[in-house]
Amino acid sequence: DTPLYSLQSFKVVMQMQDRYFRVTHALVRGLAGTFEDALALEPPPEPIIVTLASEQHNQYTALLRSLVPKVVEISADDSCPDCVFIEDTALVINDQHAIITRPGAPSRQPEPGPVATALQSLGFPRVDYLQPPATLDGGDVLILPWAVLAATSGRTNEEGLRQLQQLAQQAGGPPVYGFSVAEAAKAAAAAEAAAAAVLKQ
Repeated sequence: DTPLYSLQSFKVVMQMQDRYFRVTHALVRGLAGTFEDALALEPPPEPIIVTLASEQHNQYTALLRSLVPKVVEISADDSCPDCVFIEDTALVINDQHAIITRPGAPSRQPEPGPVATALQSLGFPRVDYLQPPATLDGGDVLILPWAVLAATSGRTNEEGLRQLQQLAQQAGGPPVYGFSVAEAAKAAAAAEAAAAAVLKQ
């Protein structure tokens, strides 16, 4: 079952977020019946039980409904096992501007279409689309009230970052700061090694 502490932590995060964002809507997408075929960097330690995952997703959606005035549910697509990870498909920069991404995994590139339709139905004045050869996963992006942080990775390329910066600037949005996941990992490892060396002295 979904750990209770994770649901409580999620609720705290949502309440804290209200200090900086006016959260009025949330988009969720159903869990595909093919979820066990979702992409993974490594095989899961235990086989995915789709019925259990579906129950957990329903708990998550119910919690959202208790915290957000309007929750928009988008139907799952069994041809897209990863479609439940809706955060990768669109970036809501602010209440005037949304950007539809282009996920880095080819199998995920059909996912943004229904999400774009849902966002347009909510009346966003501007909805932009990343164009090939750009790739960008929303999970590589952190949107703050004053800036957007975007990382290049195995799923987000330099062209994706460039287009994101250009579209945000054209819409008069916050600045977009880019960095490399690989370079950040190297810097973190170097800092950890330096700290360990100091402790040994």
